[in-house]
Amino acid sequence: MTDLEPEIEQSLRRYVLGSLEEDSRLQLEEKLVQDPDTFELLGVIEDELTEEYLDGTLTDDEKQGFERHSLSSPHRRGVPEFFSALRARASAPAHAEPEERREAARWFGSLWGQPVWLGAAAALLVASLAANIWLALRAPSPAEPGPVPVALSEEPSPPSLAAPAEPSSTRLAELAEANRELEARLASERQQLAEAQALVGELERASARPATAIPTFALAAGLLRSGGSLTRVEVPPDVEVVRLLLDLPDDGYSFYRAALLDVEGDEIWSQSKLSAESTEEQVVVAVLVPAAVLIHDDYQMKVSGVESGELEALASYTFRVLPD
Repeated sequence: MTDLEPEIEQSLRRYVLGSLEEDSRLQLEEKLVQDPDTFELLGVIEDELTEEYLDGTLTDDEKQGFERHSLSSPHRRGVPEFFSALRARASAPAHAEPEERREAARWFGSLWGQPVWLGAAAALLVASLAANIWLALRAPSPAEPGPVPVALSEEPSPPSLAAPAEPSSTRLAELAEANRELEARLASERQQLAEAQALVGELERASARPATAIPTFALAAGLLRSGGSLTRVEVPPDVEVVRLLLDLPDDGYSFYRAALLDVEGDEIWSQSKLSAESTEEQVVVAVLVPAAVLIHDDYQMKVSGVESGELEALASYTFRVLPD
């Protein structure tokens, strides 16, 4: 790491606690995608904050930000019981030895960062739910009421020849209600088991899928290339974002705004608080566009300069999206 490590660590800490500004957060997320060292440092910061959370040294705002960060990924929302256990562990009295608490913090913090361990944890959840269903199926029905003891008189009465009494309507209603509760419990367990199995499959697919580089395309201001054709952009099917480098005619603004328009001229996506970047030959604005909005069609990107809250149109960039 460089001399900027303390500054990066502070930014990562604020990122995990949810207090990082929007423009800084976008720049940091791009750095996390491109720089493995920064991504590895993020795991270290998460470990440290998990230990502070368990030790109770975070402020109330920091606790809330940490919890929102820990539940932000889709695979974590599938098992809310995990974070309930983490919250209970953080609020419990600190009876454990310091080394034991550090070990627990490292376990909670590192578990979410490793796809393989995520799969193992979800698989363990599946096994637990399956065991609960098996025990519920084997649970005996509520026992029928036994005979009520009768005090014996000094002279026993002759044995009664009457048939045994039928269960009362109240008892039958209780048995029916207990049966309905058992069926509802089994249905809930089966649903949780199905969700856990789906989570395992998703995690296994995610861990086996190789990381894909972000495709980047440079666009020059103006409607057409000199040859008369639109700039062509090919979007691979397995990417989530496309990076567009927009050549700036004027770099004298504090921020920039980029707006994506369809062939009808309607704005379908935008991004604000963009900063100019200098390359060896030109000054550009880098825009990360979600691949989901770029279907096979023609588009126009408009860039405006932002100064004192006022927008000034600077340039437009027309391109055509083709299938990969």
